[in-house]
This record gives sequence, C-alpha cells and structure tokens, in this order.
Amino acid sequence: MVIRRGAALALLLSLPMACGDRRKVEECSALVTVINGGIDKVIKITSATPDEGAAVTELRAVATEMDGVAKQAAGVELTLPELQQLSGDYQTMVNEVAVGSRELADAVDNVDSEKMKQAREKIAKAVAREDALVEQVNRFCQTP
Repeated sequence: MVIRRGAALALLLSLPMACGDRRKVEECSALVTVINGGIDKVIKITSATPDEGAAVTELRAVATEMDGVAKQAAGVELTLPELQQLSGDYQTMVNEVAVGSRELADAVDNVDSEKMKQAREKIAKAVAREDALVEQVNRFCQTP
C-alpha cells in the first residue's frame, strides 16, 4: 500500500499538561482525536487485506476513509488561527490522498499503467507532506 502505515500515529502527542491555554488544549485534543481515529481506520483497512486481488477495494476504502477524516476535521470547531491553518492543510493533504487513491483504483481496474503511475505519484506527493504537518501540529499543541 502506498500510504505509510502509522506515520501519523506520531500525532499521539502529549498535550500540554501545565496550566496552558485551556482552549488550545481542547482544540488540539479534538483535532488530534479526529486525525488519529482516521489513521487507525486506514491502518485496519490496509492491514486486513492479505491478498493482492483486493487492492482496488482497499484503495477505495482508503479514499472513503480519507474523505471522512477531512470532513470530520473540518467539523472540529477551531478558533485559533494557527490550528485552523494546520487543520486546513491536513484536510487538503488527506483529500489529495483520497483523490489519488480513487484514481489509482480506476487505473488498476482499467489496466492503465500510465494512469497508475500518475496516481501513485499524486498519492506519494500528498503523503510526503504528512510528517511535516504532524510535526507542525505537535509543535503548536505542545507549545504553551
């Protein structure tokens, strides 16, 4: 599978426990919960399919889950501009993974190697931003 399993699990961050801004802690916690929940589901999807014949189904399931993560993240009430930006960036990234996963599934269905290559590149480009986004969320949420 193209998605790096567990890369976003780094979002299991330790939120500031000191007397920090309660709103910041609550908003960070809500966003991180949504992101981690989606990633956990994707890991289950991608690890539960043992045979190669189910790749198209797996790709479509990942796309659907990524759509859900983006929608849930958009639904988290965020008032802090920095966190709103980070959430938006994460939503953009997961939406790009969803689109690329659907395109790859269609290309596999149609046995179109050029479109498979393009879709894989699209997914890889989107996923490559994940670690930096996770690090930014962690840094913001851990800073008092």
